[in-house]
Amino acid sequence: MYISRASVDPQRLRYDEIARMRLDNPYETHRTLWKLFDSEMHGGRPFLFRSESQGPLGRFILVSEQAPNTTGPWYLQTKPYMPRLLAGEHLGFQVTVNPVVTRKDAQGRHQRHDVVMDLKKRLNWQGQEAAARLSEAELEHQAGCHWLMQRCQDKGFAIDPLQVRADAYRQYRIPKKNEKPLRFSTLDLTGLLTVTDPDRFRQTLFHGLGPAKGFGCGLLLVRRLGAQ
Repeated sequence: MYISRASVDPQRLRYDEIARMRLDNPYETHRTLWKLFDSEMHGGRPFLFRSESQGPLGRFILVSEQAPNTTGPWYLQTKPYMPRLLAGEHLGFQVTVNPVVTRKDAQGRHQRHDVVMDLKKRLNWQGQEAAARLSEAELEHQAGCHWLMQRCQDKGFAIDPLQVRADAYRQYRIPKKNEKPLRFSTLDLTGLLTVTDPDRFRQTLFHGLGPAKGFGCGLLLVRRLGAQ
């Protein structure tokens, strides 16, 4: 596995090319980043990515099965990625997730729901007096931590909700030609975790957490405490 920092070098692009390269659209971002890898690769998802900025050109971190190509307008810093992990180790983490819950509708069909909006509905949040209901920040924290705690055991780590922050909740609506717009939401989770199963956790670092990985979600980044 490899981990890379990738950014577009504007000096390698004409002005009209810069104007067309809108990497603030998650759908277009994934299509563009895919070009960094060999065209012979078929099926699967050869990389995860996380955006480090919201600008039109952007900066990204990628974790991939093969090293990305260095051709084109990209500036890349790549190194092998094989983290050494110990059970009981405490790490700082950050991840952008697409937190959803699956529920049956009136017709018995399974549908995915944004966990923040789902919690609002279950609490009848809109119908409560403003002074009595949870704040938006409290809703995001409660829904995000609950979603993460339901998954972390199988992924080789544990969290304490008191040591996790949830913010930057966003809802996306991406138009698609001749199709219904693509809708999804994201939430940033940061804080401290404890490694419980190093092998499982290593696979989580390699393969991500939750859905919407093609739109920049799921790449879990960790650092040892005290490291910059």
